[in-house]
Amino acid sequence: MIPSMLIQPFIENSILHGFSGIDYPGKLLIRFSQEAAQLSVKISDNGKGFTAQTDKTHVSRASQIIEDRLYLLAKQYRSKANYRIDSGEEGKGVTAVISLPIITQS
Repeated sequence: MIPSMLIQPFIENSILHGFSGIDYPGKLLIRFSQEAAQLSVKISDNGKGFTAQTDKTHVSRASQIIEDRLYLLAKQYRSKANYRIDSGEEGKGVTAVISLPIITQS
């Protein structure tokens, strides 16, 4: 089981921000894999990526909500739940990697 509204903000950011104003076809790749007792979700795009003009002072409400949800998830299941966002090569694209504990429905 994947907690609701955890992956959606990353996909939405790719579409709304990464692909806006580009003059080439945008690609979005979502990969799920299991690594030990963790589920890894990797969301990659070939959009604009981060640039020197990216507003680093802006605090995203979505980022704070995701961090809060992951903290609660990690606390509830006594495991690691986290995410990271990496810039693509040559300033194009962004990759978000979300690591979640394996949750099964009882």
